[in-house]
Amino acid sequence: MLRIETKGNWRQMGCQVGETFRDVMLGYRFFNEVKERMNEGCSVIYLAGAAGGPLLGRNCDLGLASLDMQMCRVSQPTDGPATIAASFVGMLGPGLNEYGLVIGGASAHAAKRFGNEGMPSAILCHLLLRDCRTVAEVTALLAQHKFLGKGMNMIMGDATGASTLFEFVAGLTPLGTPRRDDRDWQACTNFTFAPEIPNRPRADYLQSAYARYGRVEHQLEERRIPQSFDALKQLLSEIAEPGLCCTEGTMRTGYSTIMDPTRKTVHLAPGNPNEVAYEEIAL
Repeated sequence: MLRIETKGNWRQMGCQVGETFRDVMLGYRFFNEVKERMNEGCSVIYLAGAAGGPLLGRNCDLGLASLDMQMCRVSQPTDGPATIAASFVGMLGPGLNEYGLVIGGASAHAAKRFGNEGMPSAILCHLLLRDCRTVAEVTALLAQHKFLGKGMNMIMGDATGASTLFEFVAGLTPLGTPRRDDRDWQACTNFTFAPEIPNRPRADYLQSAYARYGRVEHQLEERRIPQSFDALKQLLSEIAEPGLCCTEGTMRTGYSTIMDPTRKTVHLAPGNPNEVAYEEIAL
């Protein structure tokens, strides 16, 4: 995974061995063409009751051809909040800002679209991480925009323990579902929740999504594990691809993150969490 650090107007780029500046620039140049051929999964878990403050964990599951196109960007501008975000080369994605807002996303393919006007996800993520401190502010901002792009689910959480699941479908204002009053966790994978948004009937994709979500629900709803950093790491390993729930197939976990909005840190495993260790990145 490529990591880029930005401080004010000064840029420092660090690449893995074998990568060159030209390779990175080619990734930016041809990103739009390549993205059309990407296959994405992902799982997101928000724990409101973790000791020491809430946590948001995310596995980024990708088609095998997309594993080398990931970027972690640490930004500390002079005119806005510091952020840590991870996504594809050339696109700002989910992450954490210094205000304590955390965002985790997963693809979700609806069977229909509702229009051809709206704002792309990369721009919305930029606005959210730049302007919002709380889930309430996120809700107000998203209410002003329709979405246009590939469908997805996103869980937004903050340092107070609030969280909401937003479902993004082309042509609609994102639909928000706050966490249930009787739950101290919230999760999503790759299927839609709102009854007015039908899932695209693709069996192999949904089988994996339901298996991962089912494991999360079983462990957290039945109180089989505590809400803790170590338990979240273990759960992300279990729902990784391949992992306990999903055998070797067309998808593979490209990286895992655990975001801590209280301490303003992101723990990043740059690969399948069953195979690589986490490193800590702090703002």
